[in-house]
Amino acid sequence: MKNNQPKIKYFDLYGLREEKYEFLESHSVKNTEWKWLELKRPYFWFVPKDFELEEKYNKFMNLKNKEFKVKMRLVGNSYAVSIPKEIVLFMNTQKEMMNDMVRLCFEEMDKLSLSFERVGGIKR
Repeated sequence: MKNNQPKIKYFDLYGLREEKYEFLESHSVKNTEWKWLELKRPYFWFVPKDFELEEKYNKFMNLKNKEFKVKMRLVGNSYAVSIPKEIVLFMNTQKEMMNDMVRLCFEEMDKLSLSFERVGGIKR
């Protein structure tokens, strides 16, 4: 963190109300295991965030905002459209990610379940 940025600690507790009350009675600001938050402009999230995939997201946004020149050719009786390589690679990557993330499995003949896995540190 830069010296001019405030340092923010974070703690989150999940559970039943009674368990939370017990925690509050037995802990104080000094003996709680705080997590340091990474502050990043312009959003300043006040919860832990995984910024590992931010670069991939920014590449997608650049791809989305980019103008592509598409060629259309007459082939026989129909037209063929050439799709830029960047778009094809992006579509293939997305398809692979979805295949890795979602697994279909049949538990019984009349029951279908979906299984989601972690991809890049984010639970989806």
